[in-house]
Amino acid sequence: MLALAVGIPICPGCRAITSPDGLYHGPKINAPGAVSSLVLGIIGIVFCGVIFGTIAIVQANSANRSINSDPMYGGKGMATAGLVLGIVGILLNILWFGIGFSGGLHH
Repeated sequence: MLALAVGIPICPGCRAITSPDGLYHGPKINAPGAVSSLVLGIIGIVFCGVIFGTIAIVQANSANRSINSDPMYGGKGMATAGLVLGIVGILLNILWFGIGFSGGLHH
C-alpha cells in the first residue's frame, strides 16, 4: 500500500479521488478536443459546415468521453458548445446548398 501525501487530490496509482467527500477538488485542464471542437464549430457556422461541423462533433464527443472518464479534465461547456455549433453548421450548410440547388427563393 502506497502512502499518499496530504493534499494529493487523486492517487497516482489507481486514480481514486482522495477527498473525504469523494469529489475532485483539484485543478482541471481542458480535455483534449474541447477547445478544438468549439473553434471548429464556429468555423463550421461560417465556412463549410459539413466538413468542419462533422469534425467539431467528433472532437466534442471525444472530449466528453475524456471528461466523463477522468475528473481532472474540464471543458464540458466548450465541448457542448462545439457539438451544438457543429450540428447547426451542418444544418445551415445543407440549407444553403438546398436553396442554391433549387435556384434560390422565388416570389
